[in-house]
Formats: sequence, structure tokens, C-alpha cells
Amino acid sequence: MAGGVNAARQSAKAASMTYDAGGGLPIYASSLLQWCFRDVHATTLYIIMVNAGVCEKTGRLYLGIGATSPML
Repeated sequence: MAGGVNAARQSAKAASMTYDAGGGLPIYASSLLQWCFRDVHATTLYIIMVNAGVCEKTGRLYLGIGATSPML
């Protein structure tokens, strides 16, 4: 699932770059850029919030510390 977290972060970064490149257009509620920007950032926050422990568990495995969950 760490790949999903990374994909969400990279998507948000791409959306932010597109938003910034849009000039003044994205400030309007009717703008497709604003809609995409808000949605991708909301999704990113949700994914990171729900999977906050996944990155820690994956890191523990890579460092050889051991998993704290039998699900890994």
C-alpha cells in the first residue's frame, strides 16, 4: 500500500503544478482546474490518513526491526 500513498502524493504534486500553471483561471469555482485540485488533494489526505501506519510498518520490515502486525 506504500505504493498507493506515493501515487497519491505524486498525483497531488502534478495537480499543484497544473493549478499553478493555470494563472488566474483556477480561482473560479467553475474552473475544472480548481475541481481537480480540490479532489486530488482531498483524496491524498484521505489515503495518507487511512494508511498512515503502512509506511511505518513497511519501514520496520526494510530495517529488519520486525513487523508489528501479523498482516504483513
